[in-house]
Amino acid sequence: MRPTLPLSTLATYCGQYGESIQVALDGGTLRLCWGGRRRHALVPLGKNEFEADHGTQRVQFVMEDGQARELVWRLQSGEEWKLARVAK
Repeated sequence: MRPTLPLSTLATYCGQYGESIQVALDGGTLRLCWGGRRRHALVPLGKNEFEADHGTQRVQFVMEDGQARELVWRLQSGEEWKLARVAK
């Protein structure tokens, strides 16, 4: 069974990462939007880790003092991108 995270926890991940990734709450679901084109629902795997695109991608938030400071996006292929949070 997947964990359920409270909205207050999900809200700590919301913001802009890098130049083109927005993370926001949409009807109680955390969503990642890349360049305004693709919207992925982020499904919790643990407190700071989520899956996207039916499990083919993983998103991890790097936390510091209770705030998300970086987003790490991983593909099944092993490719990985690290994007600093630039705005809330």
